[in-house]
Amino acid sequence: MKRIVYLIVTACIVTALSAGTASANTLFFFATDEICNVSADWNDAFNLTIKVTQYDNQCLEMRFSTEAKLQTIDVAPFPIEFQAVVDGSPAFPNFPILFNTAIPDFYDSTTFNWFVCGLNLGKHTVQIQYRPFFAGDTACVQSGSLFMQLKSGKFPQAQ
Repeated sequence: MKRIVYLIVTACIVTALSAGTASANTLFFFATDEICNVSADWNDAFNLTIKVTQYDNQCLEMRFSTEAKLQTIDVAPFPIEFQAVVDGSPAFPNFPILFNTAIPDFYDSTTFNWFVCGLNLGKHTVQIQYRPFFAGDTACVQSGSLFMQLKSGKFPQAQ
């Protein structure tokens, strides 16, 4: 009987001490609209700004999946560049990832992972961006989803 009471009291103390602390937080965003980029400038894959609040200096992992296509008159390959940016700096891998669509004007599915560690405590802006590799092409994305995970922290909202 004493062991059961001890376990219940211990569980209550741990729960009380950890109340309000997030652990293994995951945030999910998705968009279904087609968004196209006709310039060499980076374009956001979502029409919103994603804000993350970091409380204890953990790593942030981003897993992005989308359907992408390239509208072009060129011959293969048909490349589109993707990157994740946190507070204006590229996440790791800290160079654009090249995705080659199989056929122009048809959507292909693709998935990318990025992470960043050592974020300062506080609020951070996360952007998933894309652009056509060659000038004159048009890169489009649709049906995108983004999973972001912190070992601990808080995701307040998207704006």
